[in-house]
Amino acid sequence: MTAVAAGQPLPDGGDVLFGPIVSLSAWSVLVLMTVISLLKPRGPAPKPAEPVGALAPGGRNPL
Repeated sequence: MTAVAAGQPLPDGGDVLFGPIVSLSAWSVLVLMTVISLLKPRGPAPKPAEPVGALAPGGRNPL
């Protein structure tokens, strides 16, 4: 409004939109990184369960 009141030309539309677009992009990256950090597993991966009928150490059948 001050540009119009002072008789100056209005700013270009691209200049007006550039700030909010950059701000929204930065906010989106922040939200994405927060979601990823909350959803990722904590600590080392669990040890997979041994399959049924697995042999004991030394190749012996535990049954």
